[in-house]
Formats: sequence, C-alpha cells, structure tokens
Amino acid sequence: MHEAADIQHVRRHGRVVRGRCLRIQVVEDSENFQSRLAIVTSRRVGLAVERNLARRQIREIFRIVRGDFSSAWMFVITVQAAATSVTFNELREEFLGHCEKLGITVLAL
Repeated sequence: MHEAADIQHVRRHGRVVRGRCLRIQVVEDSENFQSRLAIVTSRRVGLAVERNLARRQIREIFRIVRGDFSSAWMFVITVQAAATSVTFNELREEFLGHCEKLGITVLAL
C-alpha cells in the first residue's frame, strides 16, 4: 500500500490490536481482490539493520498468508521495539493471533 490516503483511511476507520511486537490496524478492502500492507517502523525500534530485518520478516509472513484470507484487507502494521528480539516463528504466531482477535479468517493455518 503506497497511497497516504489509504493509510490514513485504515488509521481512522480500522480496528486495532496491540501486542508485544506488533500493532495492527485493519479495515476490509472491498475495492481490491488481494490484501495490502503498509509497515511503519520508527527509529525507536533499533538500528537500520534491525528495522529492515523486522520489515522483511513481516513482509514474508504477510506473503505466506496473503492468499489465505477469506476476503481482502488493508493492513497498517506498526513494529514495536520487541520485534527485534524475537524469532520469525514468534512474530508469525503473534501476527496470526492478532488476525484471529480481529476476526480475520485465515483459511489455511
């Protein structure tokens, strides 16, 4: 997701779940067929290397489950500092747990 207007729409109208590593805001996207993602990482998360690794891991998790959502969603994920100290699988489990709390059905877990 590249449009600032889309990100603002999710931030204003989306549902929010906060966890140790991720803060996820989401709104259903009726205009598109595939879910979209924007990742926000501030300098508080860590050095550039750590921020980039966290972004790459989140993009990979999203790529893996993207086709398994029951409908299209727009996600804005804000990375917390704790994300730099957890494994890929822990990050994945937190993401999937947040999806479940938000009522987003992931068809193939």
